[in-house]
Amino acid sequence: MIGEARAREISTYALEHGDAAAAEHYGISFEVVARYRRQAKTGGLPKMAPDAATSCSDEINGESRTITTRSANITNLEELLAWSKVDLRIWEVDHYIVNSWEVTLGRAAAGHSKPQTYTNYQVKAWLRRKRGESREDVLAAFRADALRHAPRYPRAKRAAPRPGNLLEISVPDLHFGLLAWGKETGGGDYDLKIAAKVFTDAVMTLAQSAQPYGFERILLPIGNDFYNVNSQANTTVHGTPQDTDSRWQKSFTNGRRVVVEAIDRLRELAPVKVLVLSGNHDEERTYYLGESLSCWYHNCRDVEVDNGPTLRKYVRHGSCLIGFAHGDGLRIDELPLIMATEVQEDWAATVYREVHVGHFHHSQARSYQQETERRGVRVVVIPSLATPSAWSASKGYQAQREAQAFVWNNEHGRVATLHYHPQEVA
Repeated sequence: MIGEARAREISTYALEHGDAAAAEHYGISFEVVARYRRQAKTGGLPKMAPDAATSCSDEINGESRTITTRSANITNLEELLAWSKVDLRIWEVDHYIVNSWEVTLGRAAAGHSKPQTYTNYQVKAWLRRKRGESREDVLAAFRADALRHAPRYPRAKRAAPRPGNLLEISVPDLHFGLLAWGKETGGGDYDLKIAAKVFTDAVMTLAQSAQPYGFERILLPIGNDFYNVNSQANTTVHGTPQDTDSRWQKSFTNGRRVVVEAIDRLRELAPVKVLVLSGNHDEERTYYLGESLSCWYHNCRDVEVDNGPTLRKYVRHGSCLIGFAHGDGLRIDELPLIMATEVQEDWAATVYREVHVGHFHHSQARSYQQETERRGVRVVVIPSLATPSAWSASKGYQAQREAQAFVWNNEHGRVATLHYHPQEVA
């Protein structure tokens, strides 16, 4: 319910400018405006005391703010925020209360032949200042970066490649944004700065180590829990809280920049294909990363970004078929048959087949034989560069920190496996 004067003001504005304009002007919903207008037309508006005025207190104390209104006009939170002109880009509501009471005026005070009863309201809201950048700020920063950077990709000048070789660089489960204290976990410190350094070092060290083999293309899977959390609440996809370094905006933006820097350096060596793979920590955030990379390299001939929503992706290179999956949600023993079912033509046309997964943070390699060794399918679990979290350490989960790269020949299959182990970062 709303006071008569306020409702008539809104309905009059709506009649002059339209319901949509009134909703935007007063900061209320389209449906509320339409209801007030109908009530004004039919005379069904509630009555308010003739001398009922709105009193308001608005106190700001650092990062908090308290607004209280007392009147017959302001009856709910939506109206309080609109009347007080609260900028919701800066403030967010923590909690609020609404109280109401009846006031009975005598005949003379009410201006009627009989005493009249009216409803007055107290609406009180506690607000807190939003921390960090807004989503709009993050998008604006990305657009500015893209305008400065994306159009400037000339065709790379490289030495003649050795035909037939493909370099795959796999760095799954980076958990960018994870915060770990080495004295607590026994596995070394970890934060945004450390994650960025070990990722860049791993990618470039593996690429340089593969130079003697030569390669005409580079395959860079990104995702597989690249980020540690999925939401601004610092939880995974399934709502599990995580120890997190910094604000979500900084984590996302810095992670994107680290990946862009790595791709830029790799494309100086060979054209790059980026496969974006979701994980059980960061499914949505990784998709957003993939979309931003697609936009960033839209005009770059040397970089291809595959951000399709499928959970498993496959790349065929001559007689080699390489599959990629995160590794959660199914038994890895099932992956060979899943590969044969999902990409039947590629399966039939290839000899060397592997599926590469992350998720488990430690190394595994299993061969699944059909008729002969040549027809085997290898499922390779690639380790993580991240240090153990406090929870992982409490469960005793420890593993060697490692990233891997593979050199694939279009006729002879995998011809080299390279390993990177990070050094401690001070």
